[in-house]
Amino acid sequence: MRNYFLAVVLCLAVAVSAFGGELSQNEVIRVVTPQNASEVIGKKPEIRIEFTVPVDPSSIVLLLDGTDLTQLGTKDEKSFTCTSFGILPSGPHSLTVIAKDPDGNSYQVNSSFTSRHTAAFEEAYSNNEAAAIYESALAKPERAVSTPYSKFEGNINTDSKLKNREYEAGFTANLRYFDQSLPVLSTVLSSGIDTSVQDLSLLEKGFSLANFLFTGRYIKDPFMMTAEIGDVLVSETQNTVSGLARRGGKLMFEYEDATLNTFLVKGERVFGFNGGLGINGSGDDHIFGASAGLKLPDRKMELKTVYVRGGEPPSSVGTATSANIPESTPGLVKDGAHTKGDVIGLQLVTDFFENRFRTEMEFDSSRFDFDLDDDEGKESDVSYRAKGGGALGRYIYEAGYEFYGRDYAVIGNQGAMKDAEIFSFMNGLTLEGHSMTLALSRTNDNVRKEKALPRIVKHDGTVTYSFMKIPQLPVTFIYQKSLQDSTREPDGMNEIEIDTDTATGSVSYVDGGFSTSFTAVYSFLNDRTSTGADTRTVTYVLVPSYAAPVFSILPMASWNRTKDTLSDIKTDTYTGGLNFYSKFFDDRMAFDAGGTYTAVRNSDDTVKTNDFNSTVRVGYNMRHLVNWLVDPTISLKGQYVRHKDDVDDSNDSDEFLLFLVLSTIMPVSL
Repeated sequence: MRNYFLAVVLCLAVAVSAFGGELSQNEVIRVVTPQNASEVIGKKPEIRIEFTVPVDPSSIVLLLDGTDLTQLGTKDEKSFTCTSFGILPSGPHSLTVIAKDPDGNSYQVNSSFTSRHTAAFEEAYSNNEAAAIYESALAKPERAVSTPYSKFEGNINTDSKLKNREYEAGFTANLRYFDQSLPVLSTVLSSGIDTSVQDLSLLEKGFSLANFLFTGRYIKDPFMMTAEIGDVLVSETQNTVSGLARRGGKLMFEYEDATLNTFLVKGERVFGFNGGLGINGSGDDHIFGASAGLKLPDRKMELKTVYVRGGEPPSSVGTATSANIPESTPGLVKDGAHTKGDVIGLQLVTDFFENRFRTEMEFDSSRFDFDLDDDEGKESDVSYRAKGGGALGRYIYEAGYEFYGRDYAVIGNQGAMKDAEIFSFMNGLTLEGHSMTLALSRTNDNVRKEKALPRIVKHDGTVTYSFMKIPQLPVTFIYQKSLQDSTREPDGMNEIEIDTDTATGSVSYVDGGFSTSFTAVYSFLNDRTSTGADTRTVTYVLVPSYAAPVFSILPMASWNRTKDTLSDIKTDTYTGGLNFYSKFFDDRMAFDAGGTYTAVRNSDDTVKTNDFNSTVRVGYNMRHLVNWLVDPTISLKGQYVRHKDDVDDSNDSDEFLLFLVLSTIMPVSL
């Protein structure tokens, strides 16, 4: 009986040791805050984890919404605590904690919670950042008249948002401050920069408002309304309004698969505090537009119509006249002209075969007055385009046709093409370790066959082959052929007959932090006219590099030879460069150096120049002393520029400048 009792006790002890002695995952890892399935109020909630058994601190991993926050926390064998780096968006979140005990047993716990920023708002935050840089010239030659002795630049960026249920409002802005010891205008003009009066307002001394934008949004599925006012960006279709950046407002509606957009912006580009909100004015100095879109069925077809009208005052950014084109040329916007016009467009996009065959078609009709002060009135013209393409496994293809009338023009899009007809075709095939593409195009101008102008026809073809079988050793070959011919030349105008052949080969090698690439280019321009101004060009470029955690080095060398066969003169350009970047003393010290040497020679000894440019910077990061600033750095920066002309030594120059630079960023989040 006694032996039986001992046997039972022994079995129970073994069972308890085998089953009852093991702790569950949740018993080892306790998520103290935020608790599972709880709601947290705060923008940067604290995450606190406790371990009921000792764990290896180096094994602790914490993932918040899939992002590793382990390095942001403090940990030991019993606990882990951290907060998110930035403001945590409102809504549901997932938390994963992984750890191992000293015996190698692994534990993992998954938890979830929801968050909102305040009790009243789901999201309520203001991210602000003030960046400043001060530069003082410790040494500079007297002839460096465009370099100020002192310069200060500052930027204040703000991004604020309020959101609760269906409503949200946002505000972004960039406020700049600029000051220097020299007048700003004299510095810009002496540097040779060709800029407009509007652009110069960005460099005025004192404070200037670079941009701002108010945004309001209402979302209640399937309806959404968005309003923007300030510095807005408008893009509708390729040949109407595309990338129009102006001061004004936008109003956008979306219901299921239907959209309706409207905008009103100033015709001229304004900066700073000038121009107000940009929504007050007349049709002569503002641009108004509206578009409507519909996607059906199953979003395989999208139909969009656009209407834009308005005017652009003189000196508006983007309105320019080519100096090489006579001002009497039709369809030309002259310098200082006040323009006005309207355009209506229709665009259709289809994808019925899941990207195997997609089509895009657009038709636009414009009326445009190229100068309100003359008596010419508005010119009417059209543009239309169509393209189709897709992917069939590893094969891709696309073909298209585009037509732009001589007088086609869009207010707010002076870069829109005109007076051109384009045919294009592209296809490519990707196999294992190989890639090949073929692109062909034909372009001509003078679509109306004007007798006063020639018609220039250009054919282009490009063949590209890439070998990627060895990932560390990719190789690429490119051959390009271009044929340019003119017809119907008016009396007194020379004909154009030019063939250009260009062959390019490149090979790269990558092994860890080391990489190098070598590129060779050969080009021959064959002038088939009686002038016979042929040109041959050969270029070789070698760029090795090495990158390590604390330093990187990037040298380069190139040689270019151009031969003018008409004069039999060869011009050689030799270029060598070296850039070096390093950090040491726990990233507190930084040393950067870079330089470029260029030598130019020609065979008749009329050109013989040598140029050397170099920059050296030594910086000390004081973030360990001022931890409430981001990268507060004090630096010494030196610049050396030397020009040597062996043909005319009056052009020689030698210049050294030394600057003290202070820079930092101060983030403020509310």
